[in-house]
Amino acid sequence: MAKTKLISPEQAAALIPDGVTLASAGVGLAWPEEIALAIQDRFLATGQPRQLTFVNSGGLGNTKDRGLHYFAHDGMVKAWIGSHIGNSPAFARMASRWRRVVIRRGSTDLILKGSMIVRIGRHLVPAAPTLA
Repeated sequence: MAKTKLISPEQAAALIPDGVTLASAGVGLAWPEEIALAIQDRFLATGQPRQLTFVNSGGLGNTKDRGLHYFAHDGMVKAWIGSHIGNSPAFARMASRWRRVVIRRGSTDLILKGSMIVRIGRHLVPAAPTLA
C-alpha cells in the first residue's frame, strides 16, 4: 500500500502558482476553508498567487467573512465562473467591477450545478494535497 504524504494548508497554498484555475464543488462552508485561508495569507504576505480563475458550483460562504471572501483582494482573482456569489458579499463587490458574461436563462447552454461538478471533475488533476 502506498504511503500518503500529508501536508499543511500553508504547504498546499505554496504549491499554487500565478494564473492557475482553482475549483471547488463545495456549498456553504463545506469546502477546504483552511487551504483558502492559507492562500489568502500567502497573497497578503507576498502578493502571490495572482491572477487566479476560481470555479465553483454553489454558494461558498456565510454571507459575512468566510467562503470566497478569502479571495476578495484586488489582483488575486481575475475571473470567477460559478452559479451563486451571494454568500460572499466582499467577493461579489469585487467581481461586480469585472466585465460579465451571463448565460441566457432557458438556454441549452445553462449548466446546472450537478452537471457543472461533473464537467469540472473531468478536468481536475487527481493528485490533490491532503491536509495534515
